[in-house]
Amino acid sequence: MHALTAHAIFIILLIALIVSTTMILFWKWYASAKTEANALTCRMKLQSYCLDLIAGKNPKWDEIPPKEGCEKFEIVQPSEDECREMIK
Repeated sequence: MHALTAHAIFIILLIALIVSTTMILFWKWYASAKTEANALTCRMKLQSYCLDLIAGKNPKWDEIPPKEGCEKFEIVQPSEDECREMIK
């Protein structure tokens, strides 16, 4: 009887852990996917990209939110030299 109870508790905890992890991953993906472009978020994208590029992390411009819309604020993917000059 005790073994059955222990197995049931283990299975319930395992299911709860899987559901929680899935929800956290989905929530992070959803939050980054819906980021709207405005002047502040685009400048943050630019700064994040440049810091990672200078640090040698090889970031991908299209993967940093907001994924589109920064062109209307005249913020586009900079070169490494432009990043170094901006971050001085």
